[in-house]
Amino acid sequence: MTIKTALLAALALVCATSTAAQTEKSAPQKVDIEKLCATTTCRTGGIDIVLRVDEQSFTVIPVGRSPYIMEDGAILIYPGETIAIQYTVAEGKLTAPKVQTIYAPLYPMKLTKDDKVVANGADKTLPPVIREKEKAILPPNTVLFSYGQVDGSRDMMLKIESGLPETLKFDLIMATVAKGGGYRFQPTSSCPVQKVPLYEHWPHPIGPIILKNARLLASNADMVCK
Repeated sequence: MTIKTALLAALALVCATSTAAQTEKSAPQKVDIEKLCATTTCRTGGIDIVLRVDEQSFTVIPVGRSPYIMEDGAILIYPGETIAIQYTVAEGKLTAPKVQTIYAPLYPMKLTKDDKVVANGADKTLPPVIREKEKAILPPNTVLFSYGQVDGSRDMMLKIESGLPETLKFDLIMATVAKGGGYRFQPTSSCPVQKVPLYEHWPHPIGPIILKNARLLASNADMVCK
C-alpha cells in the first residue's frame, strides 16, 4: 500500500464513525466498520478526547469504533492508548500482526461528558504494563506502543518498546489538527526502534497516528530518522 493509499484508507476509517476528519484533496470511501471489526480487534469508540491546543484553548478529538490494526497491517492509534501488538517473524519479515493486550495508558487523556472535562473511567479497567527493572515484560515478538499528550502541555509523545530480535522501522502518518476542526493526514519522519525504548516527540497537538510498513532492518542498514 502506498502512502497516498494509506492516507485515504486512514481517512475513511476515521470518517466512518466521525464527521471530524476532513481533507482538502480527496473524499474517503465508505467503510463497513462492523464487517471489518468482525475480523479484527476494534476499539469501542463513542468518546470525545480533550486535546490541549495552547494554554487557553482545547479541541475535541472524536474516537469512533475502529480497528487497532488496519486491513494492510498498519497500526491505528489514538491519543491516550497503550497497545501491545504481536508479530510473526518469518524469513526476516514481520507478518500477521495481532492485538496482544490493551493496557492502561502511559499518557492518559481526559474526555468531555455532559459538557464537563472528566477522566476516562475505562482506563481503570485496563491492566497495567508489568515491568522488571523498567523493562516491559511482553510475549516474544511483541511491540508496545504508548501514545498521547503530555499532561499540562500541548506536546505529543509516542513511546515504542520492541521485543523483536532486530531493529524495527515504521513509516509514520500523523493527523494534524486543522484550524476550525478536523484533521489533515500527512507523512512524517520516524526513527528506527532498537533494543532501548524509542520516544517520538511533536511540539504540537496531533490526532490519531498510523504506523505502517513494519519491517526489520539489517545490522548494517541506515539508522537515521527519516
